[in-house]
This record gives sequence, C-alpha cells and structure tokens, in this order.
Amino acid sequence: MTSGVFSASDPSHLRDSILYPRRRQLVLVDQCLESAIGHHLFYNRALADAASDLGFETTILAQRSFGGSLMSPHRCLTVFPRDSRAQPSPFAQRKPWILRWLDHVTMRQFRREIGKAFCGVEWKNDDLIFGQMMTPRHLAAWADWMAGQRGPGVPELFVHVSYDPSRFAAHRGFRSAWAKLTNSPNAKRLRPLTDSTRLLGAYEQLLGRKVRILPHVVDKTIRELSVPLPAAAPVLGVLGSPRCDKGFPVVAAAILATADWNNRPRFIVQTAGPDDGSRPWVERLREARLPHVEIVDRNIDSAQEYAALFACTTVLLLPYRLKTYGVRTSGIFCEALASGRVVVISEQSWMHETAVQSDAAHLAVPEDDLDNLKRAIAEVASSHEALLAKAALGVEKHSHEFSARRFVEKLTEFSSTDEV
Repeated sequence: MTSGVFSASDPSHLRDSILYPRRRQLVLVDQCLESAIGHHLFYNRALADAASDLGFETTILAQRSFGGSLMSPHRCLTVFPRDSRAQPSPFAQRKPWILRWLDHVTMRQFRREIGKAFCGVEWKNDDLIFGQMMTPRHLAAWADWMAGQRGPGVPELFVHVSYDPSRFAAHRGFRSAWAKLTNSPNAKRLRPLTDSTRLLGAYEQLLGRKVRILPHVVDKTIRELSVPLPAAAPVLGVLGSPRCDKGFPVVAAAILATADWNNRPRFIVQTAGPDDGSRPWVERLREARLPHVEIVDRNIDSAQEYAALFACTTVLLLPYRLKTYGVRTSGIFCEALASGRVVVISEQSWMHETAVQSDAAHLAVPEDDLDNLKRAIAEVASSHEALLAKAALGVEKHSHEFSARRFVEKLTEFSSTDEV
C-alpha cells in the first residue's frame, strides 16, 4: 500500500493519489477532522486501520488545518476549510439571517471541495465512500454530487445521520438536493446509516428509503484496557469537555456536595474547554480544592493519553440532557460498556434504553436532578463490587459490537444489497 499526505495547496487530489491497478477503495470523509484533539482522529484512524486489514485502499479527507501525517501510513487529503457555520461568531449567533447565509455558503463550499477532491477519479462500482457527521447542508451537498455522477463506475456513498431529523425536513437546500438525487439513476448508490435505534423510523420516513444501523466505533486503546477488578476502589470519571448538554453543572454540584461525606469516592474531572454555562462550575471545582477530586485541566491529544486517563476510572458519570441526548448516541457510553465500566445515565435517554436492553451495569437518574444524582453516586460507591462484576460480563460482547473491524465488515455487507 502506498501512503502520503496531500494538502489543499497541492494540485494532487484523489485521482493522483491512487496507483493502478489498485485494491477496492474506501474514502473516509470527515469535514470535522481538524486536529489531534477530540474523537475524530481516533475514530478515523481506527476505521482506516480496520479497512486496510480487510484489504481496502484507504484515503481520509480532512480539514486543511489537520496535520495529515497524523494518519500515516494512510493517505490523507486536507481539503476542507474551517466550517464557519459550525463555529459562528457570537455576533453571527444573534443574527438568524447571517446564520442562514453562512449555511448556504458553507453548503456550496463543501460541495465544491468534494467535487475537486474526486475530480477525474476512475471509480469502480464496489468502491465505497463514508461521509460522516451529516448536517442538512452536508447531506444536501452529497446528494447533489451523487446525482451528478456518471459511469461506467459510480461508488457507493454511505452517510451517517444522527442529528434531529426535523432539521433536515426544514432545510430548503436539502429538500431540493434530495429530490434531485431521488430522480437520478444513482438514487440507490447513497445509503443512509445511523447508530441510534430511536432515530431509525424518523429517518426512514424523511428519506424515503431503508436506513441501516451501525454502532459507534470504540478505539482499540479503550477496548484493550484491563477490566477493573470487582474489588477495585470506586473512581468516578467525568471525561470530555464540560458542557451543559452533558449535564456538567449538576455533576459539578453533586461532586461539591460530597465534600463532607464519610468514605467519599474519588473523582477524575476533565475541565478543559468548558462552554459558557459550565465555566462557573469549573471554577467552583478548582477553588474548592477537594482532596478526593482530581482536576485534569488540559486537552487530551493522543489516544494513548486518553486511554491512560480512562483506565483510572471504574464509573462514568453521564447524566446527559434529553434535549440533545434523548435520541442521540454517546461515544463515551459505548467506551464504558466495551471496557467493563459502570455508567450513571439519564432516564429515558438512548443510553438508558440501550443499557436496559443489553443488561449493562448502570444506574439511571432523572435529568438535572441533583438529589437523585447524589443518591446514585452514593449507591454506585456502596454497590461498586457487584456493579463491576456485572459490567465485566458484557465486555466481550460490547468490545466486538463497537469494533472498527465489525463496522467495516458490516459496511461491506450492506454494500452488496440492492434496496431503497
């Protein structure tokens, strides 16, 4: 397999990065892959590694700011500019007409960049593209691109949809592009995927075609962690950026309330990159200087460092708000199940439904309920040994379910079907 990094300033594009004759091609397109910080690097590397092991020639398309060498030995095209609609200025956020204009501009920009990246590529019919993180404007661009493809070879395009389906239904650009695709010869070549059973019916009704389920991918650095022994002392983790939609304010309040407890459990709390509503609570935790609370105030920029931090935990606190996570999935929830950790989650969420169905070790609390969250923390500490023993029973099943290899295998399996 050949490898290399191709930047937007280089005239090279996907056509020039493939040697012929070649293997079956899989292109991973992630317009959110901008740096080593966050899950995007881990996720795409895991998929690229698995695809290569299964015989694919793999290429990743990322933002121009991304250091493409981070994906070595896989090819990486850094083609997408910063998405100004995804990260609008405070001024723009107060002006709906500016947001609408940014949406239109970035939709056209994304369509132009994928067209340039794929210009002149001699596709084979069994080549695959996986487009991630579909907002309405991104799916509109993909639908328009796919509708315009002409043979003899046309790749299959898998798109991952997980946001509120009503956003798509209300988006004029998406509706127009989707109608264009539906009336084109390539309609069946675009395959929608989601990772939430709660979204399946709504997306099938919206898109007018079958939507497949493919679970979240957990990096092998997490799946290969040692499973905590039942006798381990409880260590409750609050990992990731502190955000209101992840319930950070109520979690921080519950941790502060343990200051005068006897036999307090330990906490590990990441505090880098808080949103506006969580920032005051980060400050309160820092100022409290509780001896049983470890503050991790830095961005985690490597899979190994994140796994090392994750390995110190036995319980993950995930009382996420239902407005965002009632139907959406959570990567850290999947990581917890695949590595034998206990989870504290919000009642009525997708996580709660999944934990019940898979008999995972969990406690569920009403969202934004401080008293019930404090009780759950006390209960998870007192029942820790039994909960860890139960969590260990599901590790083999969940580690396989959330593996990158299974994801690519299922993608290949879906590509052989002929259905809309």
